[in-house]
Amino acid sequence: MPNSPNPIRVRIQQPALPAYRVPVFAELARRPGLSVEVLYSDRAKVPNVQALGFSARAVRERRLLGWPREVRWVPAQFMAVDPAHADVAVLEYNSGVPSLVPAIRKAKRRGVGVVVWGHGYSIRDTGPSRRLRNWIGRQAHAILLYHHHAREMMISEGMDPERLFVAQNALDQAPIQTAREHWLSRPDELERFRRDQGIEGARVVLFVSRLIPDNRTDLLLHAASSLMTQVPDLVVAIVGDGQQRAELEALAARLGIGDRVRFTGAIYGEQALAPWFLSSMVFCYPSSLGLSVLHAMGYGLPVVTSSDMSRQMPEAWAVVDGKNGLLVDLGQPASLAGALGRVLTDEQLRERLARGAHQTALERYTLANMVDGYEAAVRYAKSRAKRP
Repeated sequence: MPNSPNPIRVRIQQPALPAYRVPVFAELARRPGLSVEVLYSDRAKVPNVQALGFSARAVRERRLLGWPREVRWVPAQFMAVDPAHADVAVLEYNSGVPSLVPAIRKAKRRGVGVVVWGHGYSIRDTGPSRRLRNWIGRQAHAILLYHHHAREMMISEGMDPERLFVAQNALDQAPIQTAREHWLSRPDELERFRRDQGIEGARVVLFVSRLIPDNRTDLLLHAASSLMTQVPDLVVAIVGDGQQRAELEALAARLGIGDRVRFTGAIYGEQALAPWFLSSMVFCYPSSLGLSVLHAMGYGLPVVTSSDMSRQMPEAWAVVDGKNGLLVDLGQPASLAGALGRVLTDEQLRERLARGAHQTALERYTLANMVDGYEAAVRYAKSRAKRP
């Protein structure tokens, strides 16, 4: 919504409008001199939610190909670069969207600044795909990335540093901290929750996410199996659902730890999730770690994950070994078990990592810091656009 007589009109095209993005766009819209509208797909893979604090609307798109990779034609990209409604367009940085380059070129012909926003790299990258992605990025006025590491990679590949901006992905910590304080101020209710769930007095390792192969939840079960002698009161809580659930339940039974693993299914709502985080000692996400890291750290949970960042999402860079979590060798249950055992049995280490995790979520990966980077990219693109 406009907040100055002549705001920069920013149209943002996205593949979805998930709940975790709403606070980001709302904070951007509150910045002086900016007006924000989001155009998102009506066929998103994740649930779309209502916009609050900014304008938004769903736009139909076409799926051209589903395998070996998804290819989509996105008319919203051409709508985003319409100079009658936008001074700057922020477009999805995805080489699987062939409408992207024509939309960028249309924007530049008509004097609209263009920012492409995305990872800047992929865990499934090949040489040709990287070269294509970098070529697309060079067509835009600015590139907005999820992490400083991606920026450094692109600079090493010859990209202009001046045009590379970073908006480190962040979660709105307000609902997390509200739920955390709610439960911590009611210790009797929290203890009753633990009794009801059969985890009273247990040392709980928590996983919260979809149960899919990329996340390697199987490694957590193997590690837990080898830890039972060292930590006899161990419980693994797996919150989430997905295609691997039955397979993982069968694996837990084969390993002889079926009674020590809680498969809760999907749980929604911060108040419902909070007691699981607050009843756990460590958060374990073996691979492909994303925004879940900031969810866990918001509750002050140390995070154990893989040190192989080529198999991680950008948010995994928030984990600093020995500061707010521990990094382990990917695909090695013994390494994972060793790290979990350290956190579970060394109270001083656990408390130090917990303090570091909470500080990371509240001071470094903040919504304000993320939107600062976003705003800088928008204003830079506006300054480089030339109206015909």
